[in-house]
Amino acid sequence: MIYRKDFITLPKDFPFNFYNSLVKAGREPVLHFHDCLEINYVEEGSGVNIIENKQFELRPGDFYIINNLEHHHAFTDGYLRMKIIVFDPRFIWQNNPFDYEYLTPFYKRNIRFSNCVKKENPFSGKLISIIEEIESEWIEKQEGYRMIIKALLMKLLGVFYRHFKSNDELGEDVIAFHKSYDRIRDVIEYINDNYEKNLTLLYNMSPKH
Repeated sequence: MIYRKDFITLPKDFPFNFYNSLVKAGREPVLHFHDCLEINYVEEGSGVNIIENKQFELRPGDFYIINNLEHHHAFTDGYLRMKIIVFDPRFIWQNNPFDYEYLTPFYKRNIRFSNCVKKENPFSGKLISIIEEIESEWIEKQEGYRMIIKALLMKLLGVFYRHFKSNDELGEDVIAFHKSYDRIRDVIEYINDNYEKNLTLLYNMSPKH
């Protein structure tokens, strides 16, 4: 299996993208990650979704949430059609403690957490309705569509939060996580770009770190 970091460029003034993905058999097995948060909705087809060390059977109607540290790859023996949302955490997180709640399912997880929200879930209907509204706004781009998309995305995240909270799948401290990640993010990217060189200590960190 190949591992890589993908660089997804999003507009600074609106760091969000929505697209439809068609995956066919024979796709190169690449476990990738990126700085964006990602939401998948399986529309048609079947396959397997690998997220870190977990495997999920892809079925129409299922949702997946993937954070910006998780390696992932979806593949199929036939075809697979998915709706995909990617966005920068800072699109939602505006240095307001209340904003952290929207991102809780991406980071604040316990051992019971599953990236998948199955189609049988009682919240599934709401999630489908919201993602279809987002797609409609994204395609039509009428006046104020950005405002509406952000509001709908926050509503979508709120429903995810309600699901994971009611299932007792949430745990750790998202604020502490972000502080730790922000501290080492530049170092990780530097190492990725210069791994063939003889690296010296960076950012006043010890060799162990």
